[in-house]
Amino acid sequence: MEDYQHEPVSEKELPALAAEVLADYESFRASATVLVRTTGQLNPILRRVFVESLNLHARSLTDWFGREPRRDDVAATHFASDWNVEADGHTDVIWLRTAVLPGVHKRLAHLTAYRTRVAADWDAQPVIEIAGAVSSLMPRFLAVLPPARRALFERDGQSPDLQWCFRDLLGLEDASGALDALLGIRRRWQEPADGALA
Repeated sequence: MEDYQHEPVSEKELPALAAEVLADYESFRASATVLVRTTGQLNPILRRVFVESLNLHARSLTDWFGREPRRDDVAATHFASDWNVEADGHTDVIWLRTAVLPGVHKRLAHLTAYRTRVAADWDAQPVIEIAGAVSSLMPRFLAVLPPARRALFERDGQSPDLQWCFRDLLGLEDASGALDALLGIRRRWQEPADGALA
């Protein structure tokens, strides 16, 4: 569309955009799970497809969690104005930006000679570490949302599965009791006793 206007995100667009964020998160989760559970079992073409999917979604989610929006970019701060990358993103956003994204840009976002000049294992990061960093951001993000905004990230009335990395990739059956402590979650919003939305 040559006449497309790069206008900032509006309030009325947030429900549809939350669904897009959730779709990226779920695609990331599926890619990571397939890669970890099928180590050595995928043919090279399928493995590459899942690696590219994981990296593409890691890139967009890192940007979404970790930067201020420009033009029509969507960012976590559209939903939680007090989302703070340093406090809420912890070292996960920094590590993803500095250790993961440079290789993604050189190997996926652009066709560069870097792909053949530099061995893939030189800048590759373990899938489990990328999954751990991205998956830990979502519970911290949801924890700072007021209930009405948090509901935008539900599918069929269910919150995203926040234990998938612990359960499906690390084999921890129930991390629910330790999840807040493990992820450094600080809750800013509480539902009042009468059930009204804060």
